[in-house]
Amino acid sequence: MQRFTFYLCLLLGWLLTACADGLDVHTRAALARADSLLEVQPDSTLHLLQSLSPQAWKNRDGQMYHALLMAHLKRSKGIQLVDDSLLKELAAYYETQGNDRLQARACLLLGHYYQSASEPGQAFSAYYRTTALLRQVGDSRFLGEAYNCLARIYRTHKMDAQADSLYRELESLARQTGDSTRLAEALLRQGDYALSFRREKDYPKAERLIREGYKMVLRRHDYANYSLAYGTMASYYHHTHQYDEALKVAKEYIRAASPQDGWNWPRACAGLGKTYASLGQDDSASVWLHKALDTPDYAVKKDVYFCLARMAENNGEYEQALHWKDLQNSCQFELDAKLQPAEVTLAVREAALDNARRARETSGPTAATYAWIAALLCMVVATGIALLRRRHSRLNDRQAAWQQQVLRQGMCQTNVYSRILAILDYYKQYADYESHWTAADMQAFFQEVDALWPGYRLALMERYPKLTAEDVFLCLLYLLGFKDRQIGILLERNKSTIIRKRQTMLQDKMGKKQTQTENLLKICLLST
Repeated sequence: MQRFTFYLCLLLGWLLTACADGLDVHTRAALARADSLLEVQPDSTLHLLQSLSPQAWKNRDGQMYHALLMAHLKRSKGIQLVDDSLLKELAAYYETQGNDRLQARACLLLGHYYQSASEPGQAFSAYYRTTALLRQVGDSRFLGEAYNCLARIYRTHKMDAQADSLYRELESLARQTGDSTRLAEALLRQGDYALSFRREKDYPKAERLIREGYKMVLRRHDYANYSLAYGTMASYYHHTHQYDEALKVAKEYIRAASPQDGWNWPRACAGLGKTYASLGQDDSASVWLHKALDTPDYAVKKDVYFCLARMAENNGEYEQALHWKDLQNSCQFELDAKLQPAEVTLAVREAALDNARRARETSGPTAATYAWIAALLCMVVATGIALLRRRHSRLNDRQAAWQQQVLRQGMCQTNVYSRILAILDYYKQYADYESHWTAADMQAFFQEVDALWPGYRLALMERYPKLTAEDVFLCLLYLLGFKDRQIGILLERNKSTIIRKRQTMLQDKMGKKQTQTENLLKICLLST
């Protein structure tokens, strides 16, 4: 009897567990169905998600999944999120759970939020993290969207080469997944980039890409890409001086657009007006250009003001031309205020360094295993402590040398490094100075160094408090590989003065006896 009671209780417990599991399975199935309908049937998705009550769930995973889908739904319906706290919580939660796919989607939404909040640097970092996670799990569902967002940031901040590279990847992905909308945009953007070189040898490639994307947009009636398609096609005809064909495309855009459309209509009017101006029909051009000014978009206004100013100059109306140029400059000021190029450039470099760090971590386990074996062997012998100290010193040297290499490679891509080379090249040719190294140049130089080697300048000055800003600048120039003569040209001093300054700095401010350049480099690297 006791055995029968035991088995009966066991059976009842199993049935209760099965019922609870069945409820969880049903909930997970409902959320999965909502996820599958998210993009194709957003209204049905909203009804389904509202029928579920996440507050009653004890399963936190279900609550977070429900919150993620609701955030996606708001994004698809154009509803802006109030803040980023929920999205950060979702990204952190899925990171702790090891769910890279859902973490990537949370990061994608974070990127959209930062983009709408005019924080392009934060948006770039979020999109970059999204692409890394999606490539890692092989999920192409949202990868194309992430590529597109990253490429648009590149294009907005004049990084056309990086944007073109991403659009080529987007083209390949869109062909694999059959996404015609993204494929058309990728082709048109690549064609526009080929046109930007203004070289006749690039025009056949540009025409092929633009025509393919243009036909896809018109065939699918892809209204979102009308501006890009018509504008790029007209731009090709303008570059090749086929103004009659450009006029046909501009008129087609006017017929396709609607005056109630605040996005396409002003762009269509601007395109038609610029085409009439190219044909010398100033009256018609003026009518359509003034219609295009009825838009809050500063980019469209800037192009219109530029065209109006050029028409006024051609007609000898110089006072009116100055008025249009002033308005054009005010539009450019508004656009520059929203760009924040330094923030995006820093985000790009942080992403590159993050790539390098991840590559080192990926190849790290084997090296770490050998290190542990070496440490255990050293503990057996009598000289183990000395060997470990020597190995630690070599490891620091390698780390410092790697960081110096990162600094050199990163600085070579900056504007301030190009300015240094320009000063040196001009002096080499004419034995004179075209421009002078200013305090603003020094500040920009230090900002680039801090971005590539965070905390280095502070560590160097804490170790040697007597160093001035010019002394630190001198140390960094030696780390970048410049010689005494080159540094003298940059600072407008002779070579012997730079050598004496280096010797004085090593002896009086660093307390060293040997004053050669090699000793200074070693001291600077050990300061990290």
